[in-house]
Amino acid sequence: MCATLVKAENPEAPEVMVVGTKPRNIQRAEEFCQQGGAIPVFIKHAVNEWEYRGVFELVSYSTDRETLGRHGRASGEVLTRVIFLRQVGENTEEGGDGVRDIEEGLPVTGIEGKGRWRTHLQRERRQWLVSAKKCQVRRDTGRLACEACGFEFAVEYGPELADFCEVHHLKPLSEFEGEVATDLSDLAVLCANCHRAIHRLGPKMPTIEELRAIIRRAMAR
Repeated sequence: MCATLVKAENPEAPEVMVVGTKPRNIQRAEEFCQQGGAIPVFIKHAVNEWEYRGVFELVSYSTDRETLGRHGRASGEVLTRVIFLRQVGENTEEGGDGVRDIEEGLPVTGIEGKGRWRTHLQRERRQWLVSAKKCQVRRDTGRLACEACGFEFAVEYGPELADFCEVHHLKPLSEFEGEVATDLSDLAVLCANCHRAIHRLGPKMPTIEELRAIIRRAMAR
């Protein structure tokens, strides 16, 4: 067996694997927990874009209501099982478990910089659409600001970085089978934080309005 995980549904992957209500997933999870041992783990970033994360072994699993509820809030779906994994073998970092080391007052050192091959099919994007979207927003509003949180790049960073924003596809290209015509109305200007957040919230990516509401509720708290 191997694990092929999607971050939108498994935000704590690869150390945590959550199991929803699909019968096939429930069966496979039960098989893995009975089998135990180590399996290769892959993270799916987009259609035909997978990243090998190493070999992980079963540590434990839980079906109790409190654990399911805690991890269910993170994944955004009803869970039937939460499986906890630990990396083993040659891909294990030499620094050990950084969180546990910090809690025990030990120094934390990680070996980084090792090359990793990633094979994927990249969906083509048109850079000129990004420039056109920024130009349109600047023309219509007189500024470039994040459409979710209101962060204004020229105000915070100065004129040199006034264009330092990201352009977000309101519907991910990965949801389409082939080529698709993209209009400027299909795009939105976001800061890097909101752009990362909107793709992490799931399993269904929220709209800009929904993300804006999430931010307002968080600020109110």
